[in-house]
Amino acid sequence: MVVLELKSLEMSYKTQEGTVRAIDRASLRVEKGDTVGIVGESGCGKTSIGLSILRLLPPNATIHGGQILFKGQDLLSLSEKDMRRIR
Repeated sequence: MVVLELKSLEMSYKTQEGTVRAIDRASLRVEKGDTVGIVGESGCGKTSIGLSILRLLPPNATIHGGQILFKGQDLLSLSEKDMRRIR
């Protein structure tokens, strides 16, 4: 059973210098019972992926593509109230 799935997730930050793409078509599939670690160099998007999944991004961040599915439910389409229940 798939618990969490990212499908081609794209996210960026607006800065004074312009737009910075933090996540470029990231995909991930986590099955029930899996243990997952997201590793990489500083600035590669690990925190951005976590904040995107939880929908706790700062105001200057935008998810502009892909899906985040939790137990088959698209988290990007949920209200803030429904997200609080899941968190």
